[in-house]
Amino acid sequence: KGLIECLGCNRVYAINKGIFQLLKFSNDDVKNEMQTFWSEVYKKAYKQHDKYKDRKIFEEELSYLEKLFIHRQHISVIEMPINELKGMKILEIGSGAGSHSSLFSYKGGDVTSIDITLERAVETASKLGTLSADNIGNAFQADAEELPFQNESFDIVFSNGVLHHTEDTNTCIREVHRVLKKGGIAVIMLYAKNSFLYWFNLFL
Repeated sequence: KGLIECLGCNRVYAINKGIFQLLKFSNDDVKNEMQTFWSEVYKKAYKQHDKYKDRKIFEEELSYLEKLFIHRQHISVIEMPINELKGMKILEIGSGAGSHSSLFSYKGGDVTSIDITLERAVETASKLGTLSADNIGNAFQADAEELPFQNESFDIVFSNGVLHHTEDTNTCIREVHRVLKKGGIAVIMLYAKNSFLYWFNLFL
């Protein structure tokens, strides 16, 4: 644990489990509940499977993941210029356990990831660190409604099934545009709330 001060705005942020916690809210019940919910989902559904320490094995797993995404026509390989990522600065909003960010890094992208949940940011950093020569993963705990990055910082902003969970999705979209370079690419998927699939799953 520790603290870090931003020289630009003089705000002080916590460092926890090696992750910069770039959050500005403290008494927001909705966001605190959101963090708790997704933390529990991660611990119960994913954590026991996240044991990627060997770079070669992990890269093999990522190559299988890419083939699976191609088969499923997933946005991470269809909408993303997946074979043209080398050297491109990419932001993933809502990294989850880090599979998309890891794939983009594996394909040569310069990846930065954020998630509102500390555990997920920690795991994403671990995966990105496994792929990195200096074993450092560029992942942060942050809020999509207030991205802690300068204007026009990224060539691509990617977010898969995340921004509709926020209190103010429109603010998130404005933030995406703010941090995206002119001529950059935004690849964003939101669930359709009034779709048959949504209500069918909700009913079940």
